[in-house]
Amino acid sequence: VNFSSNDLINLTEETYEEQLDKLGIVVEALKKLSHEETELIEMKYFEKRTYFEISNIMGITENNAKIKTFRVIQKLKQLTKLAL
Repeated sequence: VNFSSNDLINLTEETYEEQLDKLGIVVEALKKLSHEETELIEMKYFEKRTYFEISNIMGITENNAKIKTFRVIQKLKQLTKLAL
């Protein structure tokens, strides 16, 4: 397969634009979460905390932290799915 440099530049720009659009959709979905839901996402995926750590911080059981996180992820998937 042969690509010219212009083809690659156009492809890269499209991919970059698509990524920006998707990022915007995720940001808007995150804004729709409750404070507790946002905290769960921040602790698990941005701070890389374990469910054990999250449970201690939030005063819930480790199993409940897992369940709540799973539910928030499902909610985010639904919110982003509607926007795509």
